Order: sequence, then C-alpha cells, then structure tokens
Amino acid sequence: MLLSETQLETFVCKVLEALLVPSAAAHRTARALVAADLRGIDSHGVSRLPVYAKNLRSGRFHATAELSVQVSGATAQVDGQHGLGPFIAAEAMNVAMGLARDFGVGAVSVKNSTHFGMASCYTDMAVQEQMIGIALSNTPSAMPPTGGSAPFFGTNPMAFSFPASGDPIEIDLSTSVVARGRVIAAARDGKPIAEGLALDADGLPTTSAVRALAGTLLPAAGPKGYALALAVELLCAVLTASPWGPDVGYMYDERAEPIGMSHFLIALDVRRFIEWEDWLSLTAQLRADIKAVRRVPDVDEILLPGERRARTLRERAAAGIPLTETVVRELQDLGRSLGVELRD
Repeated sequence: MLLSETQLETFVCKVLEALLVPSAAAHRTARALVAADLRGIDSHGVSRLPVYAKNLRSGRFHATAELSVQVSGATAQVDGQHGLGPFIAAEAMNVAMGLARDFGVGAVSVKNSTHFGMASCYTDMAVQEQMIGIALSNTPSAMPPTGGSAPFFGTNPMAFSFPASGDPIEIDLSTSVVARGRVIAAARDGKPIAEGLALDADGLPTTSAVRALAGTLLPAAGPKGYALALAVELLCAVLTASPWGPDVGYMYDERAEPIGMSHFLIALDVRRFIEWEDWLSLTAQLRADIKAVRRVPDVDEILLPGERRARTLRERAAAGIPLTETVVRELQDLGRSLGVELRD
C-alpha cells in the first residue's frame, strides 16, 4: 500500500487522540514516525504505532503527561513524566534552540521518557533554524560491553545534523552494528539478518532475527562501539540519575513499570562561531572535496551521511510511502479497535 505523508499523519494522529493523547503530543509523535518512513527508515516509522498504543492502553506510557522544565543558564533539565518520547524530545530540542538563541549553545537533559524514534528527527529541527543539532538517547539493554556475551547497553543512538548548502549533512547511527528496530522488523516479517550482527542467547553467532532479539546485538566497530555506547549512557542516564543498561524498560515486554529512558540534546547557533555565508561556502567546498575523492571500482558516487535519506524523502513525498502487508494489517487492526479507518 502507498499512502501520502498527510494520509499517514492523519491516521496516526486520530489513533493517538482516540487513546486520549492531547492534540499537540499526537501531532508531534505522528510527524516523528512519518518522518522516519519518508526517509526510508521504516523500522522507526509507523510500524511502531501498535506498540505505542499497547503501552498507552496499559498506562506504561502516560497519555496526558505534563512535562516540567528547569532552566539554568545555557542548560535545562526536562522531566518527561513518562509521556510519548517523540513529543518529549521535540519539546526538549525546542528548549535547546531557545537557549542557543540566547547563549549560542543550549544543552538539555531529559529523564522519564520513552522510545523517541529516529534521533535525527530532532537534530533536523535545529537545522531548520540554521543551527547544528545533536541528539543522544539510551535504550533498553541489547548489546554487551566488549568481551561480554550478555546484553548490557542499549543500542544507544546518536545523531548530528549540520545545515549546509543543499541537503543538510546528517549523521544518525546506533552504537550497535545494526539498529535494534531493524532486527525487530526482520523478526516481524520472518526474514533473516546478515552474519556478524548478533549472538543468540547462548553467545553463538546467529542470522535469525528472533534468536538475535533473545540474545544480543554486537557493538559497531567492536570496542569503539562499546565506548560510544558508554559515552551515551553517561550523558543520558548518569547525568540525569536515570536507569541504565538492563534497568531501562523495554516497551515490547509485558512489564508494568515505567520505561525510564533518558536523552541529551544540544543546539549550537552557527552564527556565534562563524558568518553564515562563510559556513555555507565552506560546507559546500567540503562536500565537493569529499565527492572528488578517487573512488574504488564499481562505485559511481561518494555519498555524504544523510544524502540517501534526503533522496528517499523526495521520492516518497512525491510518490507516497510504501507499507508492507504486515504493517498495513497491524495498523488496520489497531484502527478498527479504535474506530479509525486507514484509507488508501
């Protein structure tokens, strides 16, 4: 099924509002989920709506959570009160950008949050204001420290978005070899995963997505991925005195206690460091220099981080967002249970 951005956002909003989520939080969450699908990051898109709904129904996600914000100089602390992560993170980035306008930089820690989807959704907000955005989050336990065979750290994503002449330069990655969302999607669709991504519950290599979810994902670049995951945990969990590692809740299980995820968001006002036109000129030259590097055989073009996503965004904005049969069926079932129709 192909759906337009507007059709999909409208459906997600209606579902969330039927679950008593206030309009502002419903719209912000819908934009975050659809933004991922538009960029081809389907594992972080509307396929997550059914599990969000499950947690809203159980009360594990607080539909009507009221955020609290404490500001101190160029920093702020946000308590998400266990609401919807995309709304919490977007509000935190808005606070960070406001601080950056006043001080040149804004750094915001977030506690008592939930799954916030695609990290670059929030760094892109900064780019729209001609700022640099940084977003980090801890996640439920999914990968071991180097030398371990049991999950401890989450996949702990990080994103950096830089305004530039043309498409923004966007770095969005998990500290594991593969994002957990992609493994969840493979398990849902009955597909295998590539070798070298995960271990099963016995600590043995596996290409089974189901066994990988019962076991552990591997850190990206070995010790380097482990080190980056630790850095994210320190900035997100320790800085906010929040749960880390195995103590972070997993929204797919049946437990009742809060998820307790934490984030860290930064906005930098480029103009406090360099003239805007100079920044655009230099990033354009950097892009050109990278693309001019001699290529290996069979490579037609060197891409910068985020470039493929930007192209997918333009394609899907024009042609529609493709949804798999499995996702369509799950969304239709969810919609019917709430009196909301998914229309093509």
